[in-house]
Amino acid sequence: MSKPRALGPTKRVVGTPELIAHRVVDAVFAGHPADRELARYANDLGDPKARRFVAQAVFAVFRWWGWTAPLFGADFRRGLVISHLLDSGDRVDVASDWSGPLPPPRTAGIAARAAWLRAAVAPRKLDASIERLVPPWFFESIHRTSAPNFERTLVEILQRRPPLWVRLVDDRKIAGLRLEPHATVRGAARVTSDDSVYEHPAFREGAFEVQDLASQAVSLACAPRGRERWWDACAGGGGKTLHLSSLLRGKGTVVATDVKARKLDEVRRRVRRANLQNVEIREWDGKRVPGKPASFDGVLVDAPCTGVGTWRRNPDGRWRTTPSDVRELATIQRDVLARAADGVKPGGRLVYAVCTITRAETDDVVDAFLAEHRDFAPATALHPLTGEPTDGRIWVWPWIADSDAMFIATFSRA
Repeated sequence: MSKPRALGPTKRVVGTPELIAHRVVDAVFAGHPADRELARYANDLGDPKARRFVAQAVFAVFRWWGWTAPLFGADFRRGLVISHLLDSGDRVDVASDWSGPLPPPRTAGIAARAAWLRAAVAPRKLDASIERLVPPWFFESIHRTSAPNFERTLVEILQRRPPLWVRLVDDRKIAGLRLEPHATVRGAARVTSDDSVYEHPAFREGAFEVQDLASQAVSLACAPRGRERWWDACAGGGGKTLHLSSLLRGKGTVVATDVKARKLDEVRRRVRRANLQNVEIREWDGKRVPGKPASFDGVLVDAPCTGVGTWRRNPDGRWRTTPSDVRELATIQRDVLARAADGVKPGGRLVYAVCTITRAETDDVVDAFLAEHRDFAPATALHPLTGEPTDGRIWVWPWIADSDAMFIATFSRA
């Protein structure tokens, strides 16, 4: 994978968003996630609009890197401008001084953008095929459906900026926030304005949580009831913990754990802001059940994964993830799922979820688990977004409801 040439000392870009964008791009090629690097420079940018622009420009670079990489060889700014135009379809911000023809609007497909790139910008030798927009191993490694034009449909949506989804907790306090409620998922809404939701007073008061629709689908698939006791084994930032608590309507208990203690600090902060009383937070050693074995009505294993399903939001991930990452994480997933299963009581439910679509991390993990745990069986369930019956393996594809991609497997213990 070619990298942009290091930016030399030039008065034109020193201290500008363009310079920070270059630094973030360099850091990603050194192996660091773009979102973390962008957070590092948030104070340098100050203005929320500048921060949003730099994030959009950086993500545009990686979303279109398969096509635009040759353009960065001599001029970072030119590559940044063209990437931004491909992403936005308009002459804005960093591309405001662009004098050439504008690309088709964002609603246009990949073919229209490829034609614009070849005609208006790039040398004839540029390869603007859909295969170039994802890593070489991608199509051979993912779970496939029988849908017509599956590959093109998937890549088309990976090239679109993702919407921001929220989960409403108290819609009486969200005045001024422009939202489009989901047609069937209660409390789920898409943000239709460009305002920063994190600075909205309603967010600070816990009136809503930022949570992608695919992530909300996981908790809905768990379907906690009454006074049940649930264990969120890999709680991470706590989004699904809070959702499970909400679905229990303040009753029952959710025990949130993670092997990384620092992540639990974020869970504690969010639980306090939401004023939840039925959440217990504990560290987990990754081995023993936090409490008595076989004592939980339900266990959720939102396992660490490659995050392929989030490539719309984190397009840099497609160039940082390798086949060895897939194999390594699949091994971890099998181990975590097996250990967490010990917490499920007889007749209880086990839910496995990963925001990825590789076969090794989805079907293969489930097949291996069922072969080794004869006391568990697939639990048929309705798809939480479409209502269609499933065999216990639920695929949330981004074209279903304009979200991340997610795999969910539901089991019951005999």
